[in-house]
Amino acid sequence: MFLSKHSNGIYCLWFNNVQVKKQKATTRCTYKVDALQFLQSLKRDEYERRQKAMSKLLSDFFRDFLAFADANFSSGTLEFSGDLLLTSYTPQHFDAHNRHY
Repeated sequence: MFLSKHSNGIYCLWFNNVQVKKQKATTRCTYKVDALQFLQSLKRDEYERRQKAMSKLLSDFFRDFLAFADANFSSGTLEFSGDLLLTSYTPQHFDAHNRHY
C-alpha cells in the first residue's frame, strides 16, 4: 500500500486487491499530510475490521449463516458442538465431527 500523486495534484492510494492486482483509490486530498492521515485511518479501520472478523465465534457465524443454510443444507449438516473462535478451527475439527455423525 502506497501513495502517489496524480498529475492533477490529488493523491491516490495504491493497494493489492483480493486477486492480488493493483488498484488505486483516490484520497481526494491535495496535501500529503492529509493523504497520510487518510492512509492511517484506512489502515486503522482495516485492522479493526479484521480483529472483529477474527473474534467471531462459531455460534455467531451460524446465526448469520442460518438463513442461507436452511434453504440449502439438511438439518444434520448444521449440527456442530463447541464454540471456539472461527480462526481457531482446523480441518481436523471438521473431520472429527464428520466421523462422529
